[in-house]
Amino acid sequence: MSSATLVHRHVFGLKTTNANNVVYVDDQLVAYPAGHSIVVYGIDDKKQKFITCTENTEGITSISVCASRRFIAIAEKSERGVVSIYDLKTLKKRKVLTTSDCLSKTYVSMEFSTDNQLLLTQGGAPDWALVCWNWSKGKPVATIKLAPAGTTSSSTSSSNNNVVTQCSFSNVDPSIVCCTGLNMIKFFRIVDTAFRPMPSSRVDAQNFLCHAWLKQKEDEVVVGTATGDLLLFRVSLFVVNPDRNTPPADTLTFTKSLKIESMPSRVTGLTVSPNEETIVAAVSSSQLYMFPYQTKESFKTEEIEFLVTPFHRPGESGQLHVTGMDVCVRKPTIVTCGLDKSVRVWNYIDRTCEVHKQFTEEAHSVSMHPSGLQILVGFADKLRLMNVLMDDIRPYKEFTIKACRECQFSTGGHLFAAVNGNTIQVFSMNTCDLVANLRGHNGKVRSIYWNYDDSGLISAGMDGAVYQWDLDESKREGEFVQKGVPYYSAVCNREGIIPPPPLPLSLLCLCLK
Repeated sequence: MSSATLVHRHVFGLKTTNANNVVYVDDQLVAYPAGHSIVVYGIDDKKQKFITCTENTEGITSISVCASRRFIAIAEKSERGVVSIYDLKTLKKRKVLTTSDCLSKTYVSMEFSTDNQLLLTQGGAPDWALVCWNWSKGKPVATIKLAPAGTTSSSTSSSNNNVVTQCSFSNVDPSIVCCTGLNMIKFFRIVDTAFRPMPSSRVDAQNFLCHAWLKQKEDEVVVGTATGDLLLFRVSLFVVNPDRNTPPADTLTFTKSLKIESMPSRVTGLTVSPNEETIVAAVSSSQLYMFPYQTKESFKTEEIEFLVTPFHRPGESGQLHVTGMDVCVRKPTIVTCGLDKSVRVWNYIDRTCEVHKQFTEEAHSVSMHPSGLQILVGFADKLRLMNVLMDDIRPYKEFTIKACRECQFSTGGHLFAAVNGNTIQVFSMNTCDLVANLRGHNGKVRSIYWNYDDSGLISAGMDGAVYQWDLDESKREGEFVQKGVPYYSAVCNREGIIPPPPLPLSLLCLCLK
């Protein structure tokens, strides 16, 4: 029997854990990480193409597009850090780069040289190896360890601050390299097969977060610090100190600032279009914004718009979690809830958010009625039955079930089940009366799945048990138990029968950790 393959159609959301997480491919295409894929998004047609990254790796850590806009480098975390080069025309992998000279599992920063021949990669802990590659040949040209003297593997791994935050080539001379990080700004020249440190001015120790080469002056670099200062360097020579008076010719002039979000968040990525007409900004709340690249004083906040459909934001804990999701049977809609205390109804044909409702507390679970007109939402204090209107979501019935982690409408929609501790309670949709109490799990119930004719349901729990329930008798009629194996989800086929082990894979699908 041939195996089924899942294919991406559209991805909502943005990965914000790596820096510089958005890049322009050309004037109409933007690339950004989402999940374990790179999304190539068309600004005009709103269509997405996908680069699916390497299997068995632990996530994307950095991306970079070459000057010709033909290739993209994607760094992924693995047992030994790996960089893959993809052709942006065909979206196919061209080269894989890995070396034993770098001990880190990750690469925190990357950049192509302006002639597209070299790729600079900055490894993470423990050795913080800077590697220059001739990427077309798949070979490292030069390597140097930037870990501070006296640091250990454990100390560099556990630190919240990156020892090195960014690496880059000079705009004009690919043999000159700049690296910035914690108490460090260094310039190197690549000579033969080695990085040669360049003489540099003494600078007060601080956290240098980022830097950019000036296009107007080929040998000048602006460095941003954790204290909000911008320092100007002329290839290893410190030019501007914000604490001292400097001649006007060496002064960085502040033009203006833009506030793109009312909620507290960090800018995690900035990219300017090749024609220098627009800027795209990625922020830590998992949103992408686009606005004109201009310095005029008449700039209006209305000119700042979402590049892609707004997604769930981080909760009060700072975590970006979607806590519940369900698909409507009769409409092309999906409902989700998250730690940001919002419930959203999405149209997966139009790729838009149709309804968005903000609540005062986190939602733990959600289910949509087959008609698409009602939803169940489990909050910390109660389970609420709500109507989905054109532009609002309004509660009309409450049930005293606290912190309901799983709820599900029946196939026909005349019943719904909700988890109350270790018990599953079944209610009538028409009268909202309790129909059945299903007891038997010894741990938290993580999954409910109704069979085809609503005569029973399948449940799975953290106690390692999967039960088949008969609603007429309110009792178990089948089970599959493996103690010590927590189950997070279980579904069955149309017959909904659990036979004795071994179970046919076509009959029961389990999700376990």
